[in-house]
Amino acid sequence: VVLNTCNVMELGFLNNFGIGAAISVGGPGQSGCKAIGNVLCGKVNPSGKTTDTYAYEFESAPSYVNAPTKDLKNYTNTNPSSTESQYIDYAEDIYVGYKWYETAEAEDFWFYNGTDYDSVVQYPFGFGLSYTTFKWEVEEVYPHSGSELKKDDKIEIYVKVTNTGNVAGRDVVELYYTPYYEKGGIEKSAVNLCAFAKTDLLQPKEHQVVKLSFDVEDMKSYDCYDKNNNGFCGYELEAGPYSVSLRTDA
Repeated sequence: VVLNTCNVMELGFLNNFGIGAAISVGGPGQSGCKAIGNVLCGKVNPSGKTTDTYAYEFESAPSYVNAPTKDLKNYTNTNPSSTESQYIDYAEDIYVGYKWYETAEAEDFWFYNGTDYDSVVQYPFGFGLSYTTFKWEVEEVYPHSGSELKKDDKIEIYVKVTNTGNVAGRDVVELYYTPYYEKGGIEKSAVNLCAFAKTDLLQPKEHQVVKLSFDVEDMKSYDCYDKNNNGFCGYELEAGPYSVSLRTDA
């Protein structure tokens, strides 16, 4: 199945009807379709990753209940018959896309609602298959695990990526962080993409060391309501334990 769409779709049907594979081609324009045949016949090895979460049902996103409907609200000082007078509530805060689905999983939201993550999310953010396989090995980490992070520090991780399959291909190494979070405090996602690196075209058994880095300050959170009651509204990097993790997807 070739998904010729720039939008996220409900793709549960791909699990049925004996469909063996699917590829998302976005909007290929006037000449992009020439590349699709090369991918399908194996001349080119796909290495793209999803840039959003593909849920089985749109209703699982918190923004769904606030989506435009025939019951749009109207400002009281405008003409009710004018579309310019209508508005919708923005109530989901930071919980959009994978930041909602992964945080909900960390908080056991799906479990308490009688389901589980794999039944809700079909393709997570950052997901993508290849005609080959890869092995990751962490070569070096700075600063070392357990270190105290200072304001101007930078985190660097060197990862050795080896093509363990039978055909040439490229891989994407994704680095995420999980911030310190206190219930009732500043809203924070349980998973946040902070860096990624794509390898060159690697032949079978060939390897490459990629570097992923980001500033400690990139892990700051925006506190617009002074949730931690320190008298400050703005970007803050709260003291506490932070973790980073290498993942194939969110």
